[in-house]
Amino acid sequence: MLAIDLLTNPVLIPYLNPFRALNERALRLLRPWEAHASVIDIDPHALYAAGIRGVSFDFDQTLAAFGSRAVDASVVPLLTKWAHIFSGNVCMLSNVIGRRVVRAGAALDIPVIQARKRKPSSDGFRVAQRRWNLSPQQCVHIGDQVLTDILGANVAGWKSIRVCPFEPGSDPWFIRVARAYERRLL
Repeated sequence: MLAIDLLTNPVLIPYLNPFRALNERALRLLRPWEAHASVIDIDPHALYAAGIRGVSFDFDQTLAAFGSRAVDASVVPLLTKWAHIFSGNVCMLSNVIGRRVVRAGAALDIPVIQARKRKPSSDGFRVAQRRWNLSPQQCVHIGDQVLTDILGANVAGWKSIRVCPFEPGSDPWFIRVARAYERRLL
């Protein structure tokens, strides 16, 4: 009877399972600051009021369907508005290497950051933060994937906002596998 009481004692549980605290810290890195159905549903004025001064967006499935060559027309006015509100401290931070995303950003006069190390590495986030001359607490990243966008932003000390995929049917097989894994984690 005494052994059972010791194993269920809430004060002793962290000592009995040292990995529990580690797992809870790791899971916190996978949780977004906010979640919305779409980029369109996010209020940039509320972010500004919360102290955010720089915003980065993922491209594929956040601003357009996977593989698109341009930002979706429904999002273009929003990006223009955000660039004005945040005094130009807006960029696209993408794991896509190549011209497709760079051209999409150039069409809207929005810089694209393609770091040597891909998200969830904090390299791209740090590049944006240095360009803007902001602290991590003043930056937010908006994306659709937990294991790249949310984790990368949180590791960099940024706020993170998760949105639902723009067009889920356009995901390639490897993204579908990652999303299934993300659902199990959360």
